[in-house]
Amino acid sequence: MKKLTIWLTFGLAALTLMAESLLACDITVSPEKSSVLVGDTVKVLVHVHLTHRKCVLPIEETEVEVTNGKVLSHTPWKKTARMDRESIYTVVFYKSGKNRILVTRECSREGLSEGMNYVNVTYTRKRAIEWSRKLLKEISEGKRVKTNSELLKDVISWIESQKNADEELKKAALLMNKVVEAAGKSVSLAKNRAREALNQSPFKE
Repeated sequence: MKKLTIWLTFGLAALTLMAESLLACDITVSPEKSSVLVGDTVKVLVHVHLTHRKCVLPIEETEVEVTNGKVLSHTPWKKTARMDRESIYTVVFYKSGKNRILVTRECSREGLSEGMNYVNVTYTRKRAIEWSRKLLKEISEGKRVKTNSELLKDVISWIESQKNADEELKKAALLMNKVVEAAGKSVSLAKNRAREALNQSPFKE
């Protein structure tokens, strides 16, 4: 009898989990591109198929999280069918890698619903220099010194991973390393190192 009770308990728990998964919203995340450069903006279509005619969670409370980036804006949610809603999000990535776009909805009736997709983010030689110059300018002005020095580390890592990096690109990595090291000591020192880097090739305009 005890065994039967245990099996019935497990069976009910499994059925409950299955029911909850069936009740969850169906969320599809579709970036317009699968590969972009650091600093590029990307349009992402988010499609939500609701499972209740009267959903207790407003569609506006859908959450979008971007790894190594952020949401810049999104269009008003549009009803495309009785149970379907869509919005186009504009996102930007600040670091290289396989970065995730995660969309979640959590309500008292359905629980947690998730949808996700990934975008491969990298640099070209030109983008690495342009992006680094931008970060160095902000550091030289005392803006977001700690954050920007962390972003410089990502560019440095990319340069160091390039087997065919030319001497100018290697020099850029050395100059940025000095700024990163200085940022760990003081803001004023980081600002000075950034100004020095901006006066040298390949950052000098």
